Amino acid sequence: MGIVQSFYLFKVAFREAKEMIFKGMILFSLGFLILSCREGGHSFDASGHFEATEVTISSQTSGEIVELNVAEGQKVMEGEILAIVDTVTLSIQKRKIESRIRAVEGQRPNIEKSLAPLKEEIKSQANELDRVTKLVEANAAPAKQLEDLQAHLAILKERLEGELSSLEIADRGILLEVEALKVELEGVEDMISRCFVKSPINGVVIERFVERGETAVAGRALYKVADISSMVLKAYITSDQLSQLKLGDKVKLFSDFGEEQREYSGEVINIATRSEFTPKSIYTKNERANLVYAVKIAVENDGYLKIGMYGEVEFKRD
Repeated sequence: MGIVQSFYLFKVAFREAKEMIFKGMILFSLGFLILSCREGGHSFDASGHFEATEVTISSQTSGEIVELNVAEGQKVMEGEILAIVDTVTLSIQKRKIESRIRAVEGQRPNIEKSLAPLKEEIKSQANELDRVTKLVEANAAPAKQLEDLQAHLAILKERLEGELSSLEIADRGILLEVEALKVELEGVEDMISRCFVKSPINGVVIERFVERGETAVAGRALYKVADISSMVLKAYITSDQLSQLKLGDKVKLFSDFGEEQREYSGEVINIATRSEFTPKSIYTKNERANLVYAVKIAVENDGYLKIGMYGEVEFKRD
């Protein structure tokens, strides 16, 4: 082997050795950095995901969707109309019932007017009876005339009672029919009001399942609205951590926003009474196969927290 060739091989071997030493130094530095971060990093007691109160709003009537007033991501207020289902058929039905009510009410008897002639006759006979009674007492008229007037007046009063009873029965029947129609009308009005789909809570529309012009079916979901003004972090703790936490405890919450981490103050509002196996997406201090308890922690949302965002918990210690 010549001198030139030997020099070339030595140069190649030296370069490879230098690269291996350089790579080894990089790996050592990374390992040292990771170890340092682990030893000096923040230690959390539990972790989980942020949740919010979500309400799925369904149609309570069937018909064409004629209006959709909000889109996904839009804020809505409690009672705000989100959608309108066609009300034409129901409105026609309502007008028909109202017409029937007016027609039936027009059949109610005017009791006073109907009995007025008979009452007037009774009044006249009563006056005549008084006059004849005075004549009989003065022996100016036969007693038979007085008896006839008394009998006739009794017949008129019985007739009045009979006609009054008949008229009242007829009136009550009509009123019952009107009442039944009004109940039917209330049912139609209630169905019309249900065509105006309203938000039951203040929140944000996170999903919209339909489009304008589609047919709504009773029970079909139209929107999903979430109240994100306050959030709940659902985390899991192990059995040995139960002694460190109780309802009403104040804890620290942390959520990552890229390179920035925000700290929040939360309150424990629920601790599960039954254990379960650790969810695959959640890590705690112990092994995944260990039994854990679900914990819910309420926190006020400053506008940055989102549903499904990852969060960590640190118990406050004395």
